[in-house]
Amino acid sequence: MEYYPYFNKDKLAFIREENNNFWLIQLIEFPELTELLINRITKEIFDLCDGKKEINEIISIMCNKYIKVEENQIRNDVGTILSKFSNLGVIEWKDDNDPYIIINQKLFENGYKIRYASENDFKKVYDYISKNKDSFYKFVDFQNQNYTDLAVRAKIFYRVEDFYLLLDGDNNINCMIGIQKPDAKNVYKAARITFISNINDIDKVVFILSYLKDNLKDFSFQKPTKIKAVVECENENLKKILSLSNFKFECELKNETANDESIFIYSLVLDK
Repeated sequence: MEYYPYFNKDKLAFIREENNNFWLIQLIEFPELTELLINRITKEIFDLCDGKKEINEIISIMCNKYIKVEENQIRNDVGTILSKFSNLGVIEWKDDNDPYIIINQKLFENGYKIRYASENDFKKVYDYISKNKDSFYKFVDFQNQNYTDLAVRAKIFYRVEDFYLLLDGDNNINCMIGIQKPDAKNVYKAARITFISNINDIDKVVFILSYLKDNLKDFSFQKPTKIKAVVECENENLKKILSLSNFKFECELKNETANDESIFIYSLVLDK
């Protein structure tokens, strides 16, 4: 399938050239993000997005211009920029054929739905987090993450963190798992679990994790090799969840935290 992006300047309140080949832009639809500074490469990619050039043609043009940069790096950079600004409405797609729009909901025979949270789910996600934050289990490397109104909005809109929702027949969230997918510039390709909404809901958590094992790669521009869980204490419910979900114990790292406590690393290798 071919994808033709175009740069919609009508979505900008303004665009202004600054010093050192930077441009300052402000989005009409997201004034809370204030002004964004984009670099020369991003602007060049915007200029190539005319609705007539297919995404692979844009990558080829950039590769021919920057011959000293590896093709994979350019492909990753173009993909990251187009994904980010598609989400903000600045990049649109011919015939609405957006490669970053995911068929983000699956209905199961038991009446539950699993949905990858999109912009339209922001209020539902934020309200659920606000009401249930005391029951959240945050994994070690995300314990300092906050989930305020603006933080959740940014995580969803910028795809910094993904939220996978288990919904009942009335469209109410019953369980939620946070995932941080690998960054395009990072050599490590493991996705990491950021939180589980309630580790007492063992069956529901295992249900979502089973779904992610089979489908997470479909939600990812950078294909993760595994899902990693980094835990600080061996909670019995969490151990059961990880075991039932086929996570394997990798290692214990001693004296890793500020309190000199150990952390335990588990992982679930994804099918190639």
